[in-house]
Amino acid sequence: MNTERRGTAWPWILVPICALIVFFGLRSCKETQAAPQTAAVAGL
Repeated sequence: MNTERRGTAWPWILVPICALIVFFGLRSCKETQAAPQTAAVAGL
């Protein structure tokens, strides 16, 4: 039973890491798409 409990530790490590990668990836996409839109609105 101890080997089963040790094997289930990896989701607790991988899931937060993947969530942070997705979060910052989507955030960077949003920032790069928002920049041209705000420039168009400002008339630049």
